[in-house]
Amino acid sequence: MKRCALVVAYALFVSAPSLAAVTPIGLQRVVRVSAHTEIVDGPTEEGADERVSSEFGLFNEGLELKVSDAGGSASQVSTVSPQQITATGHAAAGAYTQTGDIYSAASAASLLHYEFLVDGDTQFTIVGQVQGHGQFPPLYVPVDSRVTLSRGAEELFFVTTGNLPEYELDDNDIVSFEHVGMLAPGNYALDATVDQVLRWGSEGGKGGSFQFTLTFVPEPHCIDCVLLGAMTCVVVGRRHVLK
Repeated sequence: MKRCALVVAYALFVSAPSLAAVTPIGLQRVVRVSAHTEIVDGPTEEGADERVSSEFGLFNEGLELKVSDAGGSASQVSTVSPQQITATGHAAAGAYTQTGDIYSAASAASLLHYEFLVDGDTQFTIVGQVQGHGQFPPLYVPVDSRVTLSRGAEELFFVTTGNLPEYELDDNDIVSFEHVGMLAPGNYALDATVDQVLRWGSEGGKGGSFQFTLTFVPEPHCIDCVLLGAMTCVVVGRRHVLK
């Protein structure tokens, strides 16, 4: 039995580097809201709020801001660890115009930027969706929600509601994705963004969101090491019984 325990311990030791092949380097998560209202022959009101985190682990923040008739909201719930990143972000902005009397507009954003180092060949899977809303300028800019995984200037994975022609964007545009790839040793960056800015003359509110899970998968040969150790235990155990 001691020999069996040693075999299993060795197999787990060999597989351990793959489970820790991803090393976090830097992280920034932001939710931001601002609003501006101008009353003709009256006061001008402005407001802004922001939450920022550069710590790994859980980030659970939401903002709501309303200045007179302008309003916005932004939120993000994200968990970042060496093996998995999960994130849900939302941003929406509102505006109101009463010609000759009140002009108001707002902006909102939810942003995630994660940099990490890969020590050895590592498989990854990313599953989720982005949602965007929009109409024609100049009233407001369509929400371009996006998720990008890159190495330097090379984009390894990229999805955005901006892939849809502007005239197709409406209140229910969702782009779902599921992608499997391989990362070679090196430095990488993951970005998720939803950003909405409403201009003077807009009416109502528009928003978008991103939601995804990025998982780093152990290399197959390391899993084989564990299985080999388990099989060896069975063989050793049978021999011990036969003796």
